[in-house]
Amino acid sequence: MFNRNQLKDICLPQERGVYFWYVDKNGAQQLGINIDKCFCKNEHYLVYIGLAKSIYQRLNWHAFDKHKTSSITLGFLSTLRQTLSALLVGNMVNAEESVNSFMDDSMLVEFEVRPDYIEYEKNLISQYNLPLNLRNNKNHPFYKTLKLKRKESKINSLKLINLKYGKKQ
Repeated sequence: MFNRNQLKDICLPQERGVYFWYVDKNGAQQLGINIDKCFCKNEHYLVYIGLAKSIYQRLNWHAFDKHKTSSITLGFLSTLRQTLSALLVGNMVNAEESVNSFMDDSMLVEFEVRPDYIEYEKNLISQYNLPLNLRNNKNHPFYKTLKLKRKESKINSLKLINLKYGKKQ
């Protein structure tokens, strides 16, 4: 398992695969998520599973993506960062530092190279309790709350961007 900054120092594979983000108890409390039924490893709880055509590119995107106006407005900000921004700050515009600090302090990640990564990820999502996954996870108790919080965060972000650039509401 690696923290965000360790990802800079290891040789991440370019291959396809699946990655697993874990959060500690304090981080789960900050996010307002229930981890009682989450898989636990090294005192961290599995909360998000994703798939990647390139593990290197995807983990770097999640770990180091910049919260640029164009990324926010066009929906190209990392999905994990969108979720963390929504839960921690309520918008993506003012969240980059908070998300980075949160990931540094409370999250770990691991990955697995898998040529069958699409089907494998789908199967894993059905097997584990993953409060931060939306895709293939509609039956999770936190799904509706997370979807709403992400929608509100997007609206709040666009309002802040419009205010910054003097556009009318």
